Amino acid sequence: MSDAVPPSALSEVQLRFLCHDDIENVKLLCGDWFPIELLEAGDITPQEVQLFQQGALAFLVRAVEYGINKLPLKEALLRHTRFVDVQQRTECGVEDALYFIDRFQELLPFHGPEEQDKVCEEFLEYQLMDIPMPQDHL
Repeated sequence: MSDAVPPSALSEVQLRFLCHDDIENVKLLCGDWFPIELLEAGDITPQEVQLFQQGALAFLVRAVEYGINKLPLKEALLRHTRFVDVQQRTECGVEDALYFIDRFQELLPFHGPEEQDKVCEEFLEYQLMDIPMPQDHL
């Protein structure tokens, strides 16, 4: 059995953040998540498989809980980044873009009224753009 994962095996992998609601999905994944070849070859016992799955589940649950408790998910910076996701752009307001202009004044020199009006116009154009979404191609 090879330790290397071929790049082709990762072509269909999709990553996303886990949240507390994902715990049931994590439990289901742990049920299938072990090299079954080892069990079929007799290298491990069913009890060892169960012990591994319980350990993997405990690790994943604790990792998600740690992330939820320790990461700054309620930080204003993160809340105002939603507009960058084109799928969420219509749910955001220009105040999200203006937040970055205010917070990073030395990097984003759009402080005059005319410049901020231009930002508002461009943000509205961004919200109204016809951007094909991945699910549109299914």
